[in-house]
Amino acid sequence: MASINVQPIGDPSGEARCFLLEVEEATILLDVGCDDKFSPGLLDSIARLKNRVDVILLSHPDVQHLGALPYLMGKMGMRAQVYSTLPIKKMGHLTMYDAFASLKAAGLAEDLPFDIEDVDTAFDSPLFKTLQYTER
Repeated sequence: MASINVQPIGDPSGEARCFLLEVEEATILLDVGCDDKFSPGLLDSIARLKNRVDVILLSHPDVQHLGALPYLMGKMGMRAQVYSTLPIKKMGHLTMYDAFASLKAAGLAEDLPFDIEDVDTAFDSPLFKTLQYTER
């Protein structure tokens, strides 16, 4: 029987934004969420895992579930396979464009740890694979 270790990864306030799952030989990051300010403390706690993670699974297309992906793949060079359904990938890509544009319009984009090119790097990466709803 396989042993599963689950570790919540959160921001300094303790709110979990993703979960590290260790199943036998595989290390899986379930979601790579962030807050709407893209807080460095949270991003750093996820980035520390970059060399341990084999696979990233994305469950929702919002910043709270995939907001750290551009930072991880664009700036940090994370090379883990990323899996989601096609709607999550497409809506997540648009969500991150919108989040970046909103912060830029508010004059806050200069403080972001990633740029719009990093958004494209994450979602257009050959490491990003889409799954069917019933695929295993």
